[in-house]
Amino acid sequence: MTIPKDGKSSSNTVGIVTNSATIPLRRHTHTFLTNPFLRADNNAREWCHGGTMKSLLISTILCATASAALAGGSVQCQSYSALTSELDSKSFNFAIQYLRDQGPKGFAEMMALYRENKKPELEKRWRLILDKVSRQKDSAKSGLYWHTDIEKAKEVAGKENKPILTLRLLGNLDEELSCANSRFFRTLLYPDPKVSAFLRDHYVLHWKSVRPVPKITVDFGDGRKLERTITGNSIHYVIDAEGRVVDALPGLYEADAFLNFVQRAAKFVEVYADAPSKEWENAFAAWHKHQVATLDKQFNELIGKIGVDQSKAQTRKKLAMDVLTDKQWTKLAALKAKTLRIDPVVQAIIAEKAGDRPILPAPNARAANALSRSKSFTEDQLIDMVALERRWKKLQNLRQTLAFDTVRNEYTLHRRIHERLAASGMLVEPVDLLNEWVYAELFKTPGSDPWLGLRAEEYFSAIENDGAVGSAN
Repeated sequence: MTIPKDGKSSSNTVGIVTNSATIPLRRHTHTFLTNPFLRADNNAREWCHGGTMKSLLISTILCATASAALAGGSVQCQSYSALTSELDSKSFNFAIQYLRDQGPKGFAEMMALYRENKKPELEKRWRLILDKVSRQKDSAKSGLYWHTDIEKAKEVAGKENKPILTLRLLGNLDEELSCANSRFFRTLLYPDPKVSAFLRDHYVLHWKSVRPVPKITVDFGDGRKLERTITGNSIHYVIDAEGRVVDALPGLYEADAFLNFVQRAAKFVEVYADAPSKEWENAFAAWHKHQVATLDKQFNELIGKIGVDQSKAQTRKKLAMDVLTDKQWTKLAALKAKTLRIDPVVQAIIAEKAGDRPILPAPNARAANALSRSKSFTEDQLIDMVALERRWKKLQNLRQTLAFDTVRNEYTLHRRIHERLAASGMLVEPVDLLNEWVYAELFKTPGSDPWLGLRAEEYFSAIENDGAVGSAN
């Protein structure tokens, strides 16, 4: 078979050699050089002359004709098809669905192809395809494959004798503007080499959107806009193949703390996988009670290091966990930040996302807003939310805020989850029911509030209906 300059096949038949025979295939003509994706690339001619285009064309034509005879083709064939097909065309959608149906193993093959054939001119397209197949934005960095059907995840977990890590979030994990914490998971946790390797080897991954994430666009009227998500939180649950909750990690944690969580929970599932229900429940309750006791001991030791009177803390029903000031939490975070690890891979991703723009001193919108008290009551909350991510731009600030979230989430929110799971009657609480409690009681964003606390009706905004549009239902 030869490929002439116009990109068409000149032969009438093509032979595909298998282990047992040569399969003759009918003539199949393709003109991929007319593909809008390829034509739009300014480097297309250089790419073609360098052999990349010719190789891709040959591989794609062979795969396309082979697919007709072999009913579907292979991961390599369909990856090439997705690379060369027009977006949302039948061939593109077929390729994506085929690749997704191959599960984590097929996705690992795709990742190998991606790494072996990295070309600047193909990078954007590769990332789009990987994200669609994995159902995770930025999956080229993590190499993780996620289920979105919990029953399918349970089926796979049962076959592979693995627990399930199920993420609940606002928005969708495969979209750029999912809730803030889930974006930090994609940037700080999932690409970490130790975390991603452990998750691939020991877990079946699943995510579910709790509700759409609120978004805000600040339009400056001259073409410039700021787009942000403005509230929402996320939580990771570990459940077994039967759907029983093992543990839950609320909010954002640094990589080593997150890794310790998934390792500890996976070990529990491994040890008690075949235990009778009663034995499992007794071990489960004892395990969570032990976690509470361990956290209390650690916390008392830590607060002593920042000058908090431990004897008084121990007399309080909830220790000092619910009464520490932000300043005291910041001191605890500083202790954590000294040993906090941010992998070089993750640092490179942060730099890539931040771009090359310099970080310059900027006017403080909140300070300007304070000049009018009536105005500040109605606008401060939104200003804080829009400006929230500025603190993450410098690695030093990131290290401190990440440590802050880790220690406060662990010693307050996670401790309350341990208490609930250890309590009588909660041993078989379904994950969805537990999740309703988490969002209502811990995250303060109950499903019963359609406005997620963003509609501050106690203050006058001088806007008709307080700016609310649409039904609360």
